[in-house]
Parts: sequence; C-alpha cells; structure tokens
Amino acid sequence: MHIDDPIFPPLLTGHAVKAPVAAFAEACRAAEAGELGAADIVYARNTAEAEIAIILEPDVARKTALQMLPLFALAVIEAVGALMPPKTSVLWRWPDRIVVNGGEVGRLSFAMSAGGPEDVPRWIVLGATLRVMPEPDGVEPGERHEVTSLFAEGSGDATRSRFLEMIAAFTLTWITTWSGDGFEPVHAALIGRIEGHAETAVIAFAGEPGGENMVAVGSVLGLDDEMRLLVKAGDGDVRALTLEPHVATLGAPALGAR
Repeated sequence: MHIDDPIFPPLLTGHAVKAPVAAFAEACRAAEAGELGAADIVYARNTAEAEIAIILEPDVARKTALQMLPLFALAVIEAVGALMPPKTSVLWRWPDRIVVNGGEVGRLSFAMSAGGPEDVPRWIVLGATLRVMPEPDGVEPGERHEVTSLFAEGSGDATRSRFLEMIAAFTLTWITTWSGDGFEPVHAALIGRIEGHAETAVIAFAGEPGGENMVAVGSVLGLDDEMRLLVKAGDGDVRALTLEPHVATLGAPALGAR
C-alpha cells in the first residue's frame, strides 16, 4: 500500500529510510558523523508503523538537555491523542513505552553524544516507534491485552505519515514553549499523562542501582529538577528513578532502540 510521505513544518527537514535500516539508529549515526544536524528528521517508510527520529543540537548542558526527553514523551502523547477518539487514554509508561487504553502501542528511544553533566551535547536524538496497524499474526483484537495498535484503538484512516507529522509538530510546539518558559509548563502538562500518577501502577526500576530488571508497585509523584521520576513505593519510601541509564551514547543501543 502506497502512503504519501509526511509533510513536516517548514523548520524541519525529513529524510526517509527503508527497511532494514532503522530510523533511530540512522539518525544517531548521521548526527555523530556530522551528516545531519538540528531540525533534521529521519523516518521510515514502513506503512504499518510510525517510526521517527528527531535530531536536536542543544545549547545547554547535558543535565538541562535531559528535559528534552520527557518533553518528547509529552509531544508523542499529545500527537497520538489528537488523532484518536475523544477520551482515549494515552500515557507514558516509564521509562520508554507509550500505552493506549492500557495496551502498549509503541516505544521511545533516546540518545545523546558522549559527555559529562556540565558539557553541552553536540547532538540529541529523540525517537519513537508506534504500531499503527495490527501485527499480521492472526491475533484477534483484544486477545493480547498487553499490546495493541493505534488502528485497533480507533485511529481510523490516520496513516503512518499523519502520525509522523503530528509528532513533529507537537515536538516543535513544546520546544518553543520550553525555550520561552522553561520546563515548568511541560511538567504541568505531562504529569497527568504518566502512568501511575492517578493510581498505583507497576513501575519499572530496571537500570536503577540495586534494582536491575525489577519492578515495583507505586504511585508517580512527578519529576524533579534532575528529571528523575519520583515514585512512592508500596512501603512508603519515595524513590527517584533517573533517566540516565536509559539514554544511549554512540555505540550503545538505547532502551527501546531497534
């Protein structure tokens, strides 16, 4: 099935890749090599998935540039929500999943150039892969509650390109807001979209010191100034989960990267 390529906002430039090349991996490679830079977008021509990677060149230290990660999660959530039926639940499942109506529909991938917390990264890549159409595996809708697709949840005739366009547009809008007003409005809009904020949920502690490959039941309180997720665990303790273990540098695959 042919789908027209996405049309991105004028400030952004799209670069298409075909399988087996993954958009996120290609964006990281091209950013490190200096072949692509700020406002370049790498996307896949896969018709069943919306696969996008946006390259940024921040002018702030790494510890502040980390704010782009939850900002991008918010942009993806709002982009998906804009193309779904009213009252559709779209949430960020820490640290790298997007869930729609409780089912996993896609994942996020993050990477930065190597450097210390006070260094200004040469580049950041923000990636997302969303399952637009159901997998052709014969599984009936609703049979696997842990996974879903945008089509199964009511996206109708919205194509891969339409989702890519919306993700790019919302990302650009939130970066503009962040540039003028800082992270506070981003956090205010995001907090209710993190799974586990309204009620207790299973929160991944993978990658945390002493908590590799573990999960726990807790309630999300929000993000602190270091972009750590604050979770009140079942024992009453508040734990701070850092994004750092989930941010790749060149040569190390990001959590969720393909």
